Formats: sequence, C-alpha cells, structure tokens
Amino acid sequence: MKKLKNIDKKVIVIPIILIAVLCVLVNAMPDVLSNIVTGINDTFGFELTVFYHAVNFLLFILSLYLAVSKYGDIVLGKEYEKKKFPFWGWGAMMFCSGIAGDLIYFSSVDWAMHMNAGYVQTLGDANAYSVVFASYSWTFFFQYLVVATALGFTIFVRKRDNYKFSESLRPILGKQTDGILGDIVNIFVVIILLLGVACSQCFSVPIISSILINLFHIQVPANVITMIFMLIILAIYSTSVCNGLKGIEFLSKICVYVYICLLLYVLLFGGEFINILGLAFNEIGIMIDKFIFLFTDVNPLRTGAGVFSQNNNAFYIAYWFTWAITTPFFIAIISRGRKVRELIFGGYVFAIPGSLIGFFVISNFMAIKQVRGQFDFLNLYNNSATGFDMAYEMCARLPMKEIVMLIMILSMICFTASSLDSLSLSASYFSYKKITNKDVPDKKIRLMWAVALMALPFFITLSNMNYSIIQDIVILFGVTAGILMVLLVVAFFKDANKYLEHKR
Repeated sequence: MKKLKNIDKKVIVIPIILIAVLCVLVNAMPDVLSNIVTGINDTFGFELTVFYHAVNFLLFILSLYLAVSKYGDIVLGKEYEKKKFPFWGWGAMMFCSGIAGDLIYFSSVDWAMHMNAGYVQTLGDANAYSVVFASYSWTFFFQYLVVATALGFTIFVRKRDNYKFSESLRPILGKQTDGILGDIVNIFVVIILLLGVACSQCFSVPIISSILINLFHIQVPANVITMIFMLIILAIYSTSVCNGLKGIEFLSKICVYVYICLLLYVLLFGGEFINILGLAFNEIGIMIDKFIFLFTDVNPLRTGAGVFSQNNNAFYIAYWFTWAITTPFFIAIISRGRKVRELIFGGYVFAIPGSLIGFFVISNFMAIKQVRGQFDFLNLYNNSATGFDMAYEMCARLPMKEIVMLIMILSMICFTASSLDSLSLSASYFSYKKITNKDVPDKKIRLMWAVALMALPFFITLSNMNYSIIQDIVILFGVTAGILMVLLVVAFFKDANKYLEHKR
C-alpha cells in the first residue's frame, strides 16, 4: 500500500484521459480527426525536416563520442558493481525492447514503397537503393543509446529518487523540475509513449491477421482477428511484466531465437542464399559510400525527390524520436553496472546489426522474386491500402509455407510482447513521485500500464480507421520528443562534467 500512496496521479490520469478521448474520436469522427491532424502535420512533417535530420545526425555523432571519450568510463552504478544481467540476456532485452514487431512489417513493405518512388529511380540501381533506404531507417537505435546513457547516469550515478524524464533535466530546469514545468515534461513523455506504441501495433499485429486469413480462408473481418491477437499479446506481456525483469529477459531470449529461425529459414530454404548475400554486401557498400548523404538528404526545394524526404525520412526519424524518450529508460535499468562504453557498443553489436540483417534477408528475397518475375510484389503493394499481405506472399514463395508462416506469427507475437513489457515496466517507474534503485513498481501499476498501452491501437483497429493518421500524429509529437532529447543531452553533459571534475 505504501507504494500505491506514492503514485503521481497527474502522470497517470492526464495521459490516460487524453488517450481515452482520442479513442472516442477515432470511432466517432475519424474523418474530422484525420483532416485536423493532417493539416497540422503539413507544418511539422514538411517544414521541420531539417530539424529531424539535424537532431538525428547529432545523436549519432554523440553516441560515438560517448563511447570513445572520457564519458565512456562512467559506470552506471557503483564502481566495480556486478552487472545486472549476463551479456547475452542483456543484449537480447536491449534488441527486443527497441525494435518491436513492426520490424517484420517494414522489412516486408518498405523496399516496395521506396522502389515506387521516382526519386529512388534517379539514384541508380533502384533494387539496391530501395533496400538501402528501407534498412537505413532502422539504424537509428543510436538515439536510444544516447538517451539511455543520460537517464542511467541520473538514476544510478547521481542516485536521484525518481525515474521521471524531468529528473534528468534538473541541471537545466533547476527548481522547475519539481513544479509545473516538470509535470508537463513527464506528461508529454507518457503521452508520446502511448502514441508510439499505438503506431507500432497498428502496423505489426495486422500481419498476423493477414497470414491467417489468406492461409485458412477465414471469413472473419481482419480487424476482428487483429483485436483478438492484440488481446492475446496483452495477456502474454502482462504475465511477463508482472514477473519482473527475469520474465522480460526470458521472453526476449525466446524472441531472438524465433527471429533467427525465421531469417535462417528464408536464407537457407528460399533458394537465394548467394544472391541475398551478394545484394547485402553491395547495399552495405552503398550505405558506406552514401553515409553523409543519407543523414542530410532533406531536399529543401523538393525538386526531383518531390516530397520523398519529407514523407519518408521525416516520419521515420519522428517515429524513432517517440520511442527514444521512453524505451531508453528500460535500457538504462538493465544496463546497471555497465560502463557507458559497454552500453553504446552493446547497441551497435546487438540492435543495429539485428535490424539490418532482417532487411537484408527479407527485403532482398522479395526484391529478387520481383526482378525474376516470380511474383509481382510491387503490383500487390500498389493495389493495397496497407501492404499487410506482403508478408504472407513472401512466406508463400518458400517451401512448406505453413511452417514459415507459423514461425513468422510466433516472431510477431514475441517481438510485440517483448517490446511492450519493457515499455509498460518503464511507464510503471514513471508513475511514482519517488522510487529508489532498490524498489520495484507495484504489480497493479505494471498491469494497469500493460492494459493502457494496448487501448489506443485496439480502438483504432475497432474503428477501421486508416492507419496513416497514426503516422501523422507520431510526426506531430516527434517534434516535442526531439526537443526534449536535445535538452536532455545538454543537461547530461553539464551534470557529467561536474561529476567527473569532482571525481578527480
């Protein structure tokens, strides 16, 4: 009961009320809501493209700088403190917490979206560049690493008595951290968390419905099956998060094993082993050659590329921003006892390669089938409002398709559950006015957030609303997330420099 009395009701009640209102609006007046958000997003998505790219590039440079500089020696905890988790379990949790099930969706769909873009056609080999652009958008995990460093420093080095985002901004907010400004920051962080999760679920879980409907010719509306699986996933990750970090570690390991099985099946039994490796090697070369270009391709005059940079890159960077102010809380928690350098390199060893390999295998396999005329994925994409059937048709091109479809469904469930359990645990920590390193959020709070995270995607699916509206909302709130991360970086260096000077 003592823990429940320490709950910060503002951080819980206000975001949940706003999300509840949004749930009502998406069902009562979806068209009106869509027009309003799209109109606002014309400014945030188009005019602030440079802001998104600049912050993203800054965070990349800082991630490397933190690893090789004096800051890399900072231990997130006491000196010589035992690491909280072994290397493999820690890496699996890091990867799964920040990727989610939409990795499968976007690796199946994004290459086709880029292939259709006239801009990509002008760059050279459209097959290669389509996969390059698709996979590049999933290398932004470095955002998490910078934010996790700052949050971990506040929690385990400075030993502050709460885990709220505002606490890490104390070096620049001062007394305002405990006032209305701090409350506004924390409320925004929770709202952004809920919206980011909604976007992820709306693009990942429907793949399961598509596979089942196509495989078994089920005569049930797709949104009904999607909602059923949302509830199944809710049950899985609720159980996991109620069992604490050990439960999350176990689920993350299972997720990684299933994901590896999926990629190996496509690679070894798809008949394109050598070609996939060759294309991947070529695409890595293009990414290295066009490294700076990819980070700075904002096309301000919108010539040639049209609005490619605005519609594509702005969305993905904003999407990562919305996750990058919440997911890193979990990464910081599981990284206790590790040096900042270990945290940074851990992300570069586990998370980024794990994402790239998924695109190199799945996207290239589909692109090869397209080029050879064995299946017209581009036509399927152009005639689909969502692209959810792309994953099913990819599986259908493999031997014993039922097996690979089962593996894909398991992968989607595990990915989604393992990312949501880490986020619901993070939200639980946010909910307390004060909480020490030794405390664990009450199970009732963890369960409450587990349900809250799935509410908005559930009602959006119920309304049959176009999922693109969620993309617009994410870009809208991505601006706030980007600003908060810039402030966090400034606060971290200010506080870390004082710490290192005093340590001398």
